[in-house]
Amino acid sequence: MDNPVKFKISYDDRAIQFMDLKIFKKEHNRLDTSLYCKPTERNSLLHATSNHPTTLLKAIPKAQMIRVARNNSEPQMRRTQLSEMANKFVQRGYNLRLIDLSKRMVEGPTTTDPDTEDNAQRLTFTTVCSPVMSKLDKSLDQHWHIIKTAGDFMLAKTSDDARVRFANHRSSEMPLKTRRVTSQWQGTFWRLATQSMTFDLRPLDMLSEMLSPTGYLSRVRMVQSKGARGFRFSGSPHDLSFPSSRLFHNCHLFPEEFSLVVTVKIPNIPAKKNEYLFTVITERSRHVLLGIRFSEKKLHFLFWSPEYTNGWQSKVTFRGVSLADNQWHTFIIAVSGTSVSLTVDCNVPLEVVLEKPFPTRLNTTNSSIYIGSRRRQKGFFSGLLRQLVLLPGSDATSRICTNTKPRLAELSIPEVLKELPVKSDDHGVHLMYPFEADMKVTLGPKPPCTDNEMSQFWMDTSLRGIFLCDGVKWIPVLERKEQLDYVEIYQNLATASETMGLETFFIPNVGNFAVMANRNSQPGSVLYRWTDGKFVVHQYFITYQAQSWKHFTIGKRIFLALANFEKDVEGDEFSIIYKWNPKKQKFFLYQKIRSYSARDWEAFHIDGETFLAIANHREGNNHNINSVIYKWNSSTELFEVNQTIPTSGAYDWEFFSIGPYYFLVVANTFNGTSTNIQSHIYIWLGSMFRLFQSITTFGASDWEFFRIQDRFFLAVANSHNYNVGTQLLKESYVINSTIYELNITGQLFEKFQDIVTYSAVDWEFFTVAEDYFLVVANSFDGSSFSVNSVIYRWQGYEGFVAAHYLPTYGCRDWEAFKTSTGSYIMYSSAKEPTSKVLKLRTL
Repeated sequence: MDNPVKFKISYDDRAIQFMDLKIFKKEHNRLDTSLYCKPTERNSLLHATSNHPTTLLKAIPKAQMIRVARNNSEPQMRRTQLSEMANKFVQRGYNLRLIDLSKRMVEGPTTTDPDTEDNAQRLTFTTVCSPVMSKLDKSLDQHWHIIKTAGDFMLAKTSDDARVRFANHRSSEMPLKTRRVTSQWQGTFWRLATQSMTFDLRPLDMLSEMLSPTGYLSRVRMVQSKGARGFRFSGSPHDLSFPSSRLFHNCHLFPEEFSLVVTVKIPNIPAKKNEYLFTVITERSRHVLLGIRFSEKKLHFLFWSPEYTNGWQSKVTFRGVSLADNQWHTFIIAVSGTSVSLTVDCNVPLEVVLEKPFPTRLNTTNSSIYIGSRRRQKGFFSGLLRQLVLLPGSDATSRICTNTKPRLAELSIPEVLKELPVKSDDHGVHLMYPFEADMKVTLGPKPPCTDNEMSQFWMDTSLRGIFLCDGVKWIPVLERKEQLDYVEIYQNLATASETMGLETFFIPNVGNFAVMANRNSQPGSVLYRWTDGKFVVHQYFITYQAQSWKHFTIGKRIFLALANFEKDVEGDEFSIIYKWNPKKQKFFLYQKIRSYSARDWEAFHIDGETFLAIANHREGNNHNINSVIYKWNSSTELFEVNQTIPTSGAYDWEFFSIGPYYFLVVANTFNGTSTNIQSHIYIWLGSMFRLFQSITTFGASDWEFFRIQDRFFLAVANSHNYNVGTQLLKESYVINSTIYELNITGQLFEKFQDIVTYSAVDWEFFTVAEDYFLVVANSFDGSSFSVNSVIYRWQGYEGFVAAHYLPTYGCRDWEAFKTSTGSYIMYSSAKEPTSKVLKLRTL
């Protein structure tokens, strides 16, 4: 079989391509460069509608335009390829103004060859600046008479001088610098041929360079503020300086193209006061070669321009820049040719176009870098400095502005700011730097935890612990673990009649409520409001043997759904939806829905849609009827039938979700002949619920879903075992209720634990600190309604273990709720007009 792999070899004695650079030889032995694109290349630029950070999308056109400019040595070709690149961005949906601004920023004098003289007769050569450059110069001088006559490199004429271009500092990928060669030979122009390799440069951390080799400076204090650490300086400016040669130890020329990345927190300063972030100053003449100065509303970028301003200092001013607001800010000053841009917190950049490009021969020999000053006390920096980085050769915006917190974006910060550094001596372990934090400890009720409270502490009033705000939630730092000790009666609540069910809920800015489903229609069911630490009557509802209530919300609207078991005075059978009126602070009738001996409502949301499921128990003597799922119609603002599901004496619905899946389980109680029947779990597929699993139950009256860490459980309350034609015995009510656990591998709920119950009609799951509990409503033991309901505690491998026995009478429903004064559980009685509120006492 022939080998299918084929290789294509191309040869050209005039041009060569490498990566995105094309190098070609023109007349007079001149080597030029341009941007290279493959013939098969498609426009694969990131689309403007892509779901990426806005700052990144704004930076892409600028970065690509710079790439085109850097790769082109010939002005006409550069203008052509810039126009082609602009068209590509237009095709990808970018803003025309942004494209034009990015294009104009790089137009004008080439960034790769700022010299104005005619270079047509110069020979291009690539080299790297290093300590051996002087030896290379001498070698070129000595052998130039041979080199200039070698083959195709014979020059037609010579130039007035010769220059060498090289890369600066520690990487061969630094931007170009120009140095005159002191020699007799002429006629060539030495420079780097590959300008496209100026990306991904190593950042030069000036703060780290400032620290002494021992890592200890008495004039530097590390301060933590608003969740981040920075340096505060004091003392003499000379203590906070270092020689420029520590950054530029190979070549002493400052980069032509670079970015300065600064992270600061500056307090409010007087309107006319100026402070310095850093300066580069010559030791003899004390000229400011480079620096950053700021005032209340301005930021100034300073540099020495011996080539263009007759030796005077140039100043680029950005107005309307408010950094002195006592907040953290990260800003980037990017310099490229005649363009100086400022980007603050990754917002829209401000740009200033210089009359002349940044100097190409800014010599740092015998100069020092002063952090936080201009070599004198006046203008000394008073804020916190976290980051001060020089990035040669590229605009750092695209690297910085991928951070989710642009105010604290990092390119390179000293390691000591990432963790508290310590040192050991004969006296023990100490912090290497003086350290302080503008921390605030809040006492009292739980305060909000946002970015403004980051790194602040809160001590709760019950002295249970100290908590630290991480910007999202309060994290325990020192916490006494709360444990359930005992349960005590807190309030005996006299109800209008026997109570079949109850619902507790909270309305923001109003408070806690409990609504009772009372048996009698007069005075009906009652809504209670938590006032001064007790439930008091708030509103009455006319109901017809009410069975249950369900609280739910749609957006900001608040609703209650009532399940009526009997017909009204006109012989109609409706269950009712009530809506909360914020002004009158009461519920009013909103919608009537036809029901059949309704036992329960369940409300839930799927993909932004709101649903209600009603459990129809029976129609006359027929228990095998449809229960209905309703869906909220946002146009009519009413609930409409979405799906019907056959049920048998339906008593309860329970909705839950696991990962991306939604489930609905029904408690089927009686099919007309037996309570020993199947209850069903349904799963949401497409736009409806479909059968997922069937479980045998015995007069099921309630399902309770709960989660413990990464485990998922369903508990069923079995009320009694009965078949038509047999006598109900005492043992019929003493029956196991079962807890099922989801087998994720088998994708089924499997029996986890049986618990002996006495005609159980409800389960309620609740937590106290890190402990998990289940309380069961035992209603009848076969001879008496006076029977203990039980709180079970989760014991891991042992499952749920009985922890507290609570005397109840005809217990029908349990609800758990919390207020500012503690945690409570509450039960309703179907056999007496009394409900009880119990308080959970903790250690």
